[in-house]
Amino acid sequence: MTDYGDESPRFVCHECIGDTYLKAEIQREEKRQGCMICGKKRNRAIAFDEVCERIHDIVNQEFQLTASEPESWAPYKEADIGWDREGETIDEILYEILQCDQPLIDALKEALSEEHHSFDDAAAGEEDPYGDEVHYELCKPNDYEFHDMWSAFESEIRTRARFFSSKAESALDEIFGDLARFWTPSRPLVREVGPGSATELLYRARRAVDNAEIARIVEHPARELGAPPPQAAGSGRMNPRWISMFYGAFDPDTCVSEIRAPVGSAVVIGKFTIIRKLTLLDLDALQNLFVKNASFFDPEFRRLRDKARFLKRLVLIMSRPILPTDEDYHYLPTQAVAEYISEKMVPQLDGLIFPSSQRGGKGENVVLFRRASSVEPDGSDKLEMETDFGWSTEDNPDLDITVWTKKKRIRQRAKNPRGLDPFDEEWSDPRENLTGRPDLTQDPREEAALRVDLHTIEVRDIQEVKYTATIRTVHRHESTIGKMDY
Repeated sequence: MTDYGDESPRFVCHECIGDTYLKAEIQREEKRQGCMICGKKRNRAIAFDEVCERIHDIVNQEFQLTASEPESWAPYKEADIGWDREGETIDEILYEILQCDQPLIDALKEALSEEHHSFDDAAAGEEDPYGDEVHYELCKPNDYEFHDMWSAFESEIRTRARFFSSKAESALDEIFGDLARFWTPSRPLVREVGPGSATELLYRARRAVDNAEIARIVEHPARELGAPPPQAAGSGRMNPRWISMFYGAFDPDTCVSEIRAPVGSAVVIGKFTIIRKLTLLDLDALQNLFVKNASFFDPEFRRLRDKARFLKRLVLIMSRPILPTDEDYHYLPTQAVAEYISEKMVPQLDGLIFPSSQRGGKGENVVLFRRASSVEPDGSDKLEMETDFGWSTEDNPDLDITVWTKKKRIRQRAKNPRGLDPFDEEWSDPRENLTGRPDLTQDPREEAALRVDLHTIEVRDIQEVKYTATIRTVHRHESTIGKMDY
């Protein structure tokens, strides 16, 4: 071993170590020691033997040796090419762990080799785990613990306690409780949309089976294309029945795909401007998470790395296609997750972005929680309307739809006993229209977040549905045995 003097024990100062976690830990030490690497005696330091022990534990737990030779040399000899061992050298591994200069790496290799590779090991042909020839690769994260936790959560929500479950809440606390410990390299985990941002528009679509339904939607787009009133809100991927949310997308084609309109029906699409700042959690960004300030010396590092792997899988679970007959059962876990994110995450979020299952992940869906789903009234309830669908022939197709409007005339009626006319604005509930259906486009408790564009409403007549499929072949084999063995 290289002679670093007679000091015993030896120490390494914080300036010779680049890993921020270990450096901060060393700087909390009260005593100052002389450093065996840089020779300075005024810095706080850590015992060299302790560094060796912790490095050995990290190498054993987080890395694995790669094969020292290929399974067969024949292909390489026939092709007359060389074979390169996979992985990184021990020098590269030690630098990745410690972020230190070569003198400390050399000292660690020498000390660890003496400690963990004996003369007998060498005589038996065993590879020196800290020799110059070895290569390592990082062990794959193990997310089985989180997967089991998710499976137990699904079972709890579906079969035991749906509304008040401390077990389910604890599971979600564990899964989503420390997202601030992660970062994403290519896209933000939390995306701001609205005025002044790169995203100011959302689209929402509704199916219509006939012209009467189309007319009702295009005449009252804020009410009919906005989030439904609670009593009309059905169960969705992110909301239980009677909990109203706004489902939309960043492009109209994704909207059409998601509502799965049958051939012969029509789809009415509205464009909405986001009129106040909203913060949305991008679930798709969870597929590319990295631990912030990652350090192998952080006792939480392995758990966070395992969680990052699980969250990648969770995005696929939450956005997978579900048959309409199975929606009520399979949507329960994702509904609980959405409610947890809406009510418990800090800082408060306004909604979620998640990949479109109907477009193979190419489009992005958006769900806005109730506090962010109010639509600014469009004034249509103060107008009399008539919708003209034109007159088409084979020689002269007229596909345009025209909505004719004029202000409502004030009807003269006998005053009621209270002295107010039921058709007078001062008497009537401003959230009731003449059809008797409540107009809940804007929740009075929440500031409007969306404004429908009355001049860009589009109606698409569905003429064809295309499918992309994976073909699986079925094989049959006749057994020559009289009775098949199981």
